[in-house]
Amino acid sequence: NKQSLILHFYNIIFEQNEDGSYKSLGEIIAQTKNQTSGSNMRNFLLFGNPAVTLDMPKYRSLTDSINGFNAEIYTDTLKALKKVRISGHITDSIESTKMNFNGRIYPVVFDKLKTQETLNNDDVASGTFTYEKRENILFKGKASVTNGKFWFEFIVPIDIDYTIGEGKISYYAEDGQNDAYGYFNNFMVGGSENVTINDITGPEIEIYLDDTTFVSGGTTNESPLLIAHLQDEYGINITGNSIGHDITATLNGDITDKITLNDFYENDLNSYQSGEVNYQLLDLEDGLNTLKLKAWDIVNNSSEAY
Repeated sequence: NKQSLILHFYNIIFEQNEDGSYKSLGEIIAQTKNQTSGSNMRNFLLFGNPAVTLDMPKYRSLTDSINGFNAEIYTDTLKALKKVRISGHITDSIESTKMNFNGRIYPVVFDKLKTQETLNNDDVASGTFTYEKRENILFKGKASVTNGKFWFEFIVPIDIDYTIGEGKISYYAEDGQNDAYGYFNNFMVGGSENVTINDITGPEIEIYLDDTTFVSGGTTNESPLLIAHLQDEYGINITGNSIGHDITATLNGDITDKITLNDFYENDLNSYQSGEVNYQLLDLEDGLNTLKLKAWDIVNNSSEAY
């Protein structure tokens, strides 16, 4: 019953009215109650203004094609080392392309769901339980939207989970006035493309503190912003799928407390070959400090910078 309640609530949140607007919190609660059965399922209240609506994006981001094939009937698999080009468009509530939408879209391409288990930190009698989560990212990019249409490309990293399963793309787009969201999961990820990449060179790395005028040995405050520019012909590995292949920062040689920076990496506009890490360091000790940054490309060559 509780799962049914949550499912109804979740579905109603994302329902749009004919004018493209979203339902108010009062409407969501009322419809959830009316669609739910059970002796205790109606015993919940809304604390707050029932006329308030959630700040949901006005438009939707839809996927049109993968490598030139219609996305709705795409039957191929995104394999390791396969180059992928994905195209799509921004639409309104009646699925008309928004030709006046010119801005940027931020796609995140995920590997398959993985089963996770809770730790039962409170040692409750019911013990642990399992759930599914997407935590491995194949590509996190930034692309231009021109007259409502967009495209981006990347090479699938070698560090994917090689079992075949359903992937997912999540979208967020904005043009300075309106924004759009969406997702697409009608494709499979797994296996390996039959290609050979003769590359033994790791990413090019440039690191700074606070801004790009900083030079090694310079002076900074106790909490500077770490900035790292990364570039590689095949792309930067941020999957988190293999131990030791993350973007990491090590302060003062303390290898037991490495900082994992995968989540702080973002590709440059319209590029899968270069991007930037921005990470706020905190409470550095007075005096001389050292920092080492290590990164890997998608075929598992590494580089370091100090």
